[in-house]
Formats: sequence, structure tokens, C-alpha cells
Amino acid sequence: MKTTLFMLMTVTILWAQEEPIQLRVTLEDGSVIIGQYVSETTEVLILESKYGGQITIPLGDIVEREEVTTADLSIAATWPVDRNYSRYLWSPTAFALKAKQGYCSDACLILPSFAWGITDNFSVLGGITLIPGVKVGNQLIQLAGKFTILERGRLAVAAGVQYFGLNIEDVNAGFGFVFGTATMGDHNSHYSGSIGYGFVRASQDGESVSEWMERPMLTACAIRRFSKSMAFVTENWLLPDVDLADTPLSVGLRFIGDRLSVNLAAIFMLSMFEEGLVIPFPWVDFSFHMGR
Repeated sequence: MKTTLFMLMTVTILWAQEEPIQLRVTLEDGSVIIGQYVSETTEVLILESKYGGQITIPLGDIVEREEVTTADLSIAATWPVDRNYSRYLWSPTAFALKAKQGYCSDACLILPSFAWGITDNFSVLGGITLIPGVKVGNQLIQLAGKFTILERGRLAVAAGVQYFGLNIEDVNAGFGFVFGTATMGDHNSHYSGSIGYGFVRASQDGESVSEWMERPMLTACAIRRFSKSMAFVTENWLLPDVDLADTPLSVGLRFIGDRLSVNLAAIFMLSMFEEGLVIPFPWVDFSFHMGR
């Protein structure tokens, strides 16, 4: 019995070691190469293509690469990259926005922002509202930073901070949160859970007051791609001291282009259904991606 068990374990380990790694590599010109991983140096990546033999790819030409399963191979080559993989509607994923990659986005036509990858695991974001009739100095500003701690296989873990600041007459106020996020999946379909602690601050006449939330907020988000140009997206928040029926939920669609991505979603609360008339809050955002 022990001998049989040992043999089964040995065969399983050897099979797992011999299972080839398949990579989907996207180049700067938009072309996609799929092949079996052979080797890599500091300058090139070598793949074994099913049709073209070994292919040597300069690392500087690679925009993105990810592992694909055998089941993915039939569709991976026909789908363009979802360059908006680093966020859902508002919440970030744990996937890193790579160095020299970035995007301009606009949420609900009043909150444009710009994000850029400083390194392969650290990115920053800044934005300001464009509310008609409000002076520039009184607009809401947004600042954020995200550091991807781990990105290996289908798991990524990140931490970050997001801050909003506002000046109204003599009052300088701000609010935001620090967060940790874990994401499972690939850039086509993934699921994330986040935990964050919020804080508020205000200052007036030289006096400053700040306070941290006693309980954390939670988010659960998902993207499920079901065609070349479309994916299902959902982002849901669980806020402290807020009934589950009043927590913000959302469902929507993501339209995926080469560099342009558009999210159309409806935000609602379960308590709205108790009123008999459900009019969800519409959400629309555009993201145009730049860089390698």
C-alpha cells in the first residue's frame, strides 16, 4: 500500500513538473504571440510556437504577458487585451499598472483623472472634478497610490491609499482610506476582495481635527469576460454601521477596445426595491490607455 501511494505521488509530481507553461504575450504594435515558455534572459524572452518554432522576443517590446491554460488557448489569440485590468468601476484590482503605462479616465463626466505606473509595482493617480459653476480652487481633488506586493500566477496582493480634498471658504477638509486588496484570476476574468479603514480631517482657523473609522469597510468586485469586446462587471461596498439593505451594489457591462474601455453600470441598494419604484443611479466612465 505504501509503495503504491509513493508511486502515485511520484507520478503526480513528475506530471506537474512536466506540464508546460503557456504564455500569451502582447507586443507594442498590438500583435499577440502564444507559445510555450522556453527560457528568459535580462533582454529577451524565448517561446516555442506551435507553428513557427522558437521565437525570440525583446523584453522591451512586450506590453503584457500572462499565463493561459489549455482551455484558454482557443480564444486567447482572438481577444484584445483588456488594458483596464487595474480597476473595476471605482475600486482598484491588486494587479499592477506597469511602468510607463497609464490611462486618462473620466467618471460620470465630472471627475477626470490620470494614472501612471512609476515602477512595475507602484502607480499613482490624480484627478479633479469639473463641476460647472464651481471655482477651480473649490473643486474636489483626488490623489491615490497603489503598491502591488505580490503578483504571481493567478494571485495578486496590493495595498494603497486614496484621498479626496476640498476647500470651501475658510474650511479645508479631506477624507479617504487606506486599503488592502487581493485579486484572483487573470486579466480577462478576476475577482477581488478589499478591506479599508477610512479617515476624515478638517482644519479651520489654524485648528485641525482628524479621525479614523473604528470599523473597516469591505468591497467585493468581479469582472467576467464573455466575448471579445464585452465583460460583466460588478462592484459592491459593505460600509460600517450601514444596514445591508442600504449598502451600494452595482452591475454593469464593460466594453473593451484596443486602448479605449467604457463601463456602463447601474448602482442601487436593496432597500430601493421595498419602495416599489427602482431608479438606479447610472454610472459611466471612459478610460483611454497609453504607454507601452
